[in-house]
Amino acid sequence: MSQKNLLVTVPKWLWDDYEYSYEVTNLLEKWIVDGISRWYFLEEKNLSQYDAYNWIENTLVELKNSTDSVGKKEEIQQRINDIAKTKTSKYDYLTRKAFLEKAAQMLVFDDSFPEITIKYKDLDTEQNAMANLVFDSENTWKDQFGANYYRPKETITRGEWAYLISRVLEKKTSDFVTLK
Repeated sequence: MSQKNLLVTVPKWLWDDYEYSYEVTNLLEKWIVDGISRWYFLEEKNLSQYDAYNWIENTLVELKNSTDSVGKKEEIQQRINDIAKTKTSKYDYLTRKAFLEKAAQMLVFDDSFPEITIKYKDLDTEQNAMANLVFDSENTWKDQFGANYYRPKETITRGEWAYLISRVLEKKTSDFVTLK
């Protein structure tokens, strides 16, 4: 048996001082993000439906590969099949709210919601519960609105998406694939 470690070349213009540069590089190493055009990640560009669904599918593949349970692998494969059937557009963009709902629908594998540790002023109770699957009081958006506002009607950028999905992968447990 052998092991091969691949080093990822940081995309052009993705500076170390960019707030989500670690998350973008981490997801590039796991082959979750793609759609890099001429080695530009375009982190400030809005996330298209096509990229969002493709990256959720790649995240599911990563989760499937990291679990040993046959039952969990089958459940994850069913979700991969479901998302592969979804028609998406490369020209329509997702809002933060729509992406959070889709990510929660596809990546949460248990029915219990965590304790709400951060309450966004512009989300209702159910939406705050979904947001707390990913964020907590120490880890929230790194923009100027940060801990107070989720801004659900704003389109989500590729860099913000990378941060959100990296939070998903950090919060999953090894004994059951979940965000809790």
